[in-house]
Amino acid sequence: MFNKYFTVLKPKIVFGNLISVISVFLFASKGNLNIHLLIFTLTGTFCIISSSCIFNNIIDINIDQKMNRTKDRFLVNNQNYLYNFAVFALTLFFLGCILLYFFVNLLSLFLSIFGFFIYVIIYSLYMKQNSIFAILVGSIAGAMPPLIGYCSFSNFLDFKSLILFLIFVVWQIPHSYSLAILYSNDYNNANIPILPLIKGNLLTKKYILLSILVFFFLTLLLFLFKFVGYYYFIIMLIFNFIWLYIFFNNCLNSNILIWSKNMFLFSLIIIMIFNLVISLDYNI
Repeated sequence: MFNKYFTVLKPKIVFGNLISVISVFLFASKGNLNIHLLIFTLTGTFCIISSSCIFNNIIDINIDQKMNRTKDRFLVNNQNYLYNFAVFALTLFFLGCILLYFFVNLLSLFLSIFGFFIYVIIYSLYMKQNSIFAILVGSIAGAMPPLIGYCSFSNFLDFKSLILFLIFVVWQIPHSYSLAILYSNDYNNANIPILPLIKGNLLTKKYILLSILVFFFLTLLLFLFKFVGYYYFIIMLIFNFIWLYIFFNNCLNSNILIWSKNMFLFSLIIIMIFNLVISLDYNI
């Protein structure tokens, strides 16, 4: 039963978000590591992200049934467990709130609840099934965990945190649109109004390119304002140019599935590189 509960948590999404929490926490702390604070931040954030993913799975059951990529998810074929998972999700949510309130700070708690509300209520319940702009809304929720990592140590928002927030928001646009192109048939079967289906792949590619360029600019802003050092600048410069190369390479190729898959996979690589370099290379 544990494995069944674990898969509904969407562990890959949770793990990816926690990596960002750790990296931005280390970036904010500038080497002054408070291990207890980090553990409580990670545990509280884990609980709330996991809770939101469970609620997303519950809300998306009707959609998941129609998509090849998601039709074998546990809840799709075991809907008698819905009540159990709803209780489990609520328990995780309140546990996360308690941990963040008593052992981290009120700002981190507020950001967590805000991200939960956007992802579960605005994105999952309404936007995903009714608007081509759902990905933009979902990107805001997805940028909350790294912001929590920053504020858990600093306990305030500043210009540096704004840049970080925008970086994670903008990164999710090419990441999500590449995935939307890759699984457009699934989204079509589920009647989800994603941009490639409504406006076409060409316009979607233009949004992807624009987002990559904005991401490029935002990542360089951290260096221009001397929040990071030269190692960060060189590494991110290289990987941003690689991302642009992958975009233009075979961009007009008839095999759009291969192109979108390469774009999606590299989006994962570059955000992992970004998380690594900001946690190791900062300007004290």
